[in-house]
Amino acid sequence: MPSNRGNDGFYYDGINRHFTSFSGYNLTSTHLNKAVTHTASKTVGLGSDGNDLAGKLMIVDEDLVAVTVQDQGYVVLPYSGVTPAVGDRVVVDGVGGVRTTAVGHSGGRPKVIDTSTFSVDGNVTILQE
Repeated sequence: MPSNRGNDGFYYDGINRHFTSFSGYNLTSTHLNKAVTHTASKTVGLGSDGNDLAGKLMIVDEDLVAVTVQDQGYVVLPYSGVTPAVGDRVVVDGVGGVRTTAVGHSGGRPKVIDTSTFSVDGNVTILQE
């Protein structure tokens, strides 16, 4: 796994984090550290391309079908498509990553704050407010 330390020497991943537990829809330990969205009441999953980002999958308890999601703070996630720019808003891509929102899209609350280090590895740092 790549270092989460940016070119400026700061370690952003996990700052101001908050966790919430949900029911996990078709999620296993292979989905850890992936982007998830709300798929039903009190349930998260990979969702569909363009769904709003709920957070980063941190823990999977397959016996209880329960998961824990980091839903606030700085988080590093994989992206697909064009490398997001600083300030871009993102949504899930439906396969565990994020992508930039289309122009005029009303969703995409999370904002990209760093791409300089992680774009080579296919990851960006995002602030979930």
